Amino acid sequence: MTFHKYFKGTTAEQIRKEYIAWAKQLHPDNGGDAEQFKAMQSEFADMWARYKNVHENKSGEKYETDADSANAEHKSASEYMDIIDAILNMGCDVEVCGSWLWIDSSKVKLSAEQVAKLHSMGAKWSKPHKRWYIGKTGKYRKHQHTNDATIRATFGSEVFVGKRQRNLALDEKKGGEQ
Repeated sequence: MTFHKYFKGTTAEQIRKEYIAWAKQLHPDNGGDAEQFKAMQSEFADMWARYKNVHENKSGEKYETDADSANAEHKSASEYMDIIDAILNMGCDVEVCGSWLWIDSSKVKLSAEQVAKLHSMGAKWSKPHKRWYIGKTGKYRKHQHTNDATIRATFGSEVFVGKRQRNLALDEKKGGEQ
């Protein structure tokens, strides 16, 4: 049995949530150790390869997707690491909800370059949700609008705050110390 220091999850959603939490804690830009960050990324790549097709709904029911399915858009571990890091560095909040990433850019003004970067990462704008998202798409989902509460109730969710708010909090703390 292999020991995993950073990741305990057994579904794609759990591993993705754990990655975001560890990345925020261990990233060298946030005061973390570069070697620990690299070790965590390596472990994430191993776990992602194993569990990227295993999912779980909020009821705890696990199901497996077909990697060869025309509707499956599986990204590699390094692609997810790069995407999540880039989004958080833009100052946007990331909500992991099922196998989707919802990107809230309402608290920052994105430049045209940042919008182009979101598009290049596969992000699409959801008019009904007023947020960007990265997730599986397909004909079976077309024209089917589901509200946020239903999505969260089905798959659960966790929000990670972008770098903008972490920096503001640090600035406020430093200001209070002077």
